[in-house]
Amino acid sequence: MNFIDILKELGFEANDQKTAYAKYQKSQLWKDIREKVLTRDDHRCQCCGDKDKLVVHHREYSYDVMSGENID
Repeated sequence: MNFIDILKELGFEANDQKTAYAKYQKSQLWKDIREKVLTRDDHRCQCCGDKDKLVVHHREYSYDVMSGENID
């Protein structure tokens, strides 16, 4: 399944990929995933250990990761 198909499957359809992904990033689903990851990592950067200005990124764009089923 490609990236745009995953977004559609999750209910984030739009005319283009950028808009669909922006909707995803503003969703409660993403907010919940982000909080789970931050909690898992003790609200610390996994590269430097800092606790300020944290950003959560996907390591891969698969359905199970983007749906929150797998946050490893």
